[in-house]
Amino acid sequence: MLFVGDDWAEEHHDVELQDEIGRRLAKAKLPEGTAGVLRLHAMIGEHLGGDDDVTQVVMGIETDRGPWVQALIAAGYLVYAINPLQVARYRERRSASGGKSDTADAHTLTDMVRADRHQLRPVAGDSQQSEAVKVVTRAHETVFCAVSGHVGSPVAARRRPVNEAPMEPLYGRGQRRRSQKVPSLAAQR
Repeated sequence: MLFVGDDWAEEHHDVELQDEIGRRLAKAKLPEGTAGVLRLHAMIGEHLGGDDDVTQVVMGIETDRGPWVQALIAAGYLVYAINPLQVARYRERRSASGGKSDTADAHTLTDMVRADRHQLRPVAGDSQQSEAVKVVTRAHETVFCAVSGHVGSPVAARRRPVNEAPMEPLYGRGQRRRSQKVPSLAAQR
């Protein structure tokens, strides 16, 4: 079996590969996107034996969604989504220094899936219906960005306010006065 820990950030992934006894076989910083996934597949391919297949690859990552995770599941790897707080507590148990780094987290994730995967939850692949909902949602976010004038990805749009004007006061328990209408996207154009 081959164990992989993947500590992801906005623009890169720190990964580490270990064998069954915990010996580090490889580590790398991979770019986000298709290029990074291809490099990860190549790294795994170098260390899989001729008789092994991709179902012998066990991965730990701190998320259960996104195109990167879907690519790992589609490749046939067994992927475990691990809560970042679990990773932090595991790291504290194993290290006295308490220092955090992306490469150390990749190592911690690898150790977790190698030694304690019986306590972790594997990521389930999505159904066709949920994949269709994701496609519609992405299309909706793209339209929102186009209509509201945001430039860039929908994720970046969520981080920026639509306008810089202060918020209107709210009345009652988070409610607007009934006489006030909520502005529509059409009125903002």
